[in-house]
Amino acid sequence: MTSSARDMDDQRAQSLKIRAEREKLEEERDMAMRARMGKEAVNAGFFNSQKNLSLGEAMSRRGGQGLQRAI
Repeated sequence: MTSSARDMDDQRAQSLKIRAEREKLEEERDMAMRARMGKEAVNAGFFNSQKNLSLGEAMSRRGGQGLQRAI
């Protein structure tokens, strides 16, 4: 009887250890994804601000001043 209880306790400890490792890996994956998504959100904000510019403004911001012609 006691050996059965001890075995159950050992199995429980083993399963809790495995679950903790899985949760740790999942948390690390989530943090990496949040970091990546945060960077992408910053890039998306930059590109969204660029779409409101006229063609001339966009070209001058890119350093293409020589491509513009005075009209």
